[in-house]
Amino acid sequence: MNDTNLLKNVLRIVLLIVGVLLVGYGLYTLFTPEVIMQAGPLKVEAQGDKTQSYAMIGLGILALIGGVAFRKR
Repeated sequence: MNDTNLLKNVLRIVLLIVGVLLVGYGLYTLFTPEVIMQAGPLKVEAQGDKTQSYAMIGLGILALIGGVAFRKR
């Protein structure tokens, strides 16, 4: 195995791992409510903009596609 193939395999594995982590983080932040204040039984939740969550999921999917594309070459 030469250096070029080794580099492609490492890059493919890194892209796949980063893609899974980004999708997981995006889904976690998308479905986890943000707690602003909690005092005893009273809990106030905020409904914020989920644009960053969607961006993380999108970047993760792009990284996964890039990792799979390196396998086919």
